[in-house]
Amino acid sequence: MLASATALAGFLLVAAVQLALVVVPVLLLLSMLPGAAALRLGLPVCIATVGVMAYATWRALHTRRPEPVGIPVTRADAPRLWELLDGAAAAAGTRTPDRVTIVADAAAKIIERTRLLGLLGGRRDLYLGLPLLQAWDEAHLRAVAAHELGHFSPRLGALAPLAYRGRVAVGRTVPRIPRRNPAGPLLRTYAKLYHRIDAPFSRAQELTADQIAAEYAGREAATAVLRDLPALDALQRIFHAEYLGPGWQAGHVPDDLFGGFLRVLAARADDVAVLRARDSGAPSTWDTHPPVTERLAALTAAPVVTPRTPGEDERESAPDEPQLVGAAVSASGTAATSAGPGSSGSDVGGSGVGTGGPSGDKSGDGSDEPDRPDGPGGDKAAKPAESPGTAVDRPESPTLLPARPEHEQPLTSMGGAGGMLTSEDPPASGTGGSRPASESGDSTVGPDPDGGGGTPPPRAAGATTTGFAFGAPAGELVPDLPGLGRALQGVAFPAQGRTTVDWDSFFGAARTVEMQREADGALATISRAAGVPVATAADVLDLAADGRLYKAAESVFAGLPADETAGRVAELVTLLLALAALRSGAARWRHSWTGNAELIAADGAHLDLGGLAALASDPATVATARERLAELHIDPAAVAGADTAQTRPEVVGGVVNLVVDGVRTDVLIVDTGLFLVPGLPRSQNGSAKRRLARFAAADVPRRDETAPGSRFVPFAEVAGATRTRRRGWDLSLRDGGTISVRTALDSDELPGGWAALDDAVAFLSRTR
Repeated sequence: MLASATALAGFLLVAAVQLALVVVPVLLLLSMLPGAAALRLGLPVCIATVGVMAYATWRALHTRRPEPVGIPVTRADAPRLWELLDGAAAAAGTRTPDRVTIVADAAAKIIERTRLLGLLGGRRDLYLGLPLLQAWDEAHLRAVAAHELGHFSPRLGALAPLAYRGRVAVGRTVPRIPRRNPAGPLLRTYAKLYHRIDAPFSRAQELTADQIAAEYAGREAATAVLRDLPALDALQRIFHAEYLGPGWQAGHVPDDLFGGFLRVLAARADDVAVLRARDSGAPSTWDTHPPVTERLAALTAAPVVTPRTPGEDERESAPDEPQLVGAAVSASGTAATSAGPGSSGSDVGGSGVGTGGPSGDKSGDGSDEPDRPDGPGGDKAAKPAESPGTAVDRPESPTLLPARPEHEQPLTSMGGAGGMLTSEDPPASGTGGSRPASESGDSTVGPDPDGGGGTPPPRAAGATTTGFAFGAPAGELVPDLPGLGRALQGVAFPAQGRTTVDWDSFFGAARTVEMQREADGALATISRAAGVPVATAADVLDLAADGRLYKAAESVFAGLPADETAGRVAELVTLLLALAALRSGAARWRHSWTGNAELIAADGAHLDLGGLAALASDPATVATARERLAELHIDPAAVAGADTAQTRPEVVGGVVNLVVDGVRTDVLIVDTGLFLVPGLPRSQNGSAKRRLARFAAADVPRRDETAPGSRFVPFAEVAGATRTRRRGWDLSLRDGGTISVRTALDSDELPGGWAALDDAVAFLSRTR
């Protein structure tokens, strides 16, 4: 550990030497000048050289650590939880965390407020994810707590805690040094040397922490956590992307977010097993954890130590095979674990910029976010997320499992139909996660995982409904866990003007908004082809009655066979009739936690819109279709109400301190265009990224309040884009204007900002 600690101290020496290499030549130059000239030139030269390098070095080594969003839990609030932590600290031979905060991520992490790249310690905080308390038992929690505290154990020497603090600080700081920082190249080069020196000590320390966890919680729990934590984190990402994200984007928020996650845990237990079986892949460069397979092998080979409370003697026995939870290590030796990477940052969110969506409302800029609690089982990757959380207001959809949520299934468009709207017959009971239309979908009583919104069924001690626990639920360590979840939702997922609804309404709003977006694009295409405005199903029926609808479709889908063109027409009509039925109050959505949503009649009966669409698409039977619609109380001319939710633009990334048309400007890239936000003065440079993150999180009507004078440039108004230099672009507008975009010395990105801007310019450069 001495070599690792010495290499850590070398960072400060390298920074000092780098600064000296600038200071000494400047002083020598000034000493050669006459006294008057030296005085006249000294200050500007020192500012331009020594000052710039000193500031760049300070920026490179200094990382702000805003508090993660969560609910503090004191000893008085949860004495049993603190007793567990006291025992874990005693097992590791270190001190108990100073504070415990319950956070929204499916993770656990101890963060020590260090100084001088970890050379000096400080306050120690434990960030514990509420999903762990929901899904795990006490043995799992004992293992993860002992592992995290084991990082600070002196078993490998008195310098081991210092080495770990420094390793975490360097891993957090070096990847966040801006690419344009002049102090960065030498520090990054030295960081690679430090990483090679520290790697064997890092491996030994992680394996020691695993052994401490096994001693305190049992080898079975310690090995299970290595697979269960990545799987739980991956499932939460799926929950954010597939279940929470669409409704959040549509302007709604569920009344019991964490209760919904618990229902997903119960409904998708089979998928949890799939996630456990995924290979986590190679750790990222600055991940302190060895590969999971290596850690499992080390735990298996180590002597079995009976779980003990502090003060008890250890009782060793010969190694035997650990009884893992759910799935075991495969015959090939590959550890069952998730493909989803953990994150060293906090959110939504995302992929992106941390901002108040389903990943948690983080007001800090992405590069200054604290490490995301990731526990002992996951590989960390530099990510975003708008959890609703990285500047993205909607989390990225992971590619871990086949997409199954109801609101993510494409319903219909000019290119194809989906969902259950075109079904001619009611779905069979027990298939596809859907129930027959005659059954009520509103009740949440009983174990049915496909039920509607509401409070999930309580979890009994020892139950395995979540697919993770095999002992006393960890949630019993914290009184009133549902109440804690509601309080956490209020701070981690603030509504920010969104409407709070139950899960049924939440899913319905999300699906309806997606349908409207598809319909708007299709109707615009038909309007251009037909030469008349087409806004509702009634307008489409008028076109169908005299044959103009099919002729317009033929011009849109030129070259398609007649039967395929007719199918596209039927799909469009199905979509429009579904929207008309919803707007007329004649239909509603019935969602499933495991399958597709089903559009049913308001009274719960089956609704055959596919058959109606076939009638409405044929000029000979349009009149019959109108009569059937009237019988079903569906008004084809119904339009969306004024209060209908609209999809919020999806934030992709952001860059601050650009120069747009000669003016200092921050740029937020969304999926439909660019927001140009007047930049802050250089004296407020440190606040620029935080302000842009808040701007990204705000509702569109409130963005003028967050950043007065902001301007939105839709991609549709940009005719083309050309690159003028390495970081400069000219955007040509369709009205003949031009927007010049240039970088400055202090230009900086929210996570993924430069890549998002490059992608946007590449898109605008193509023929559209």
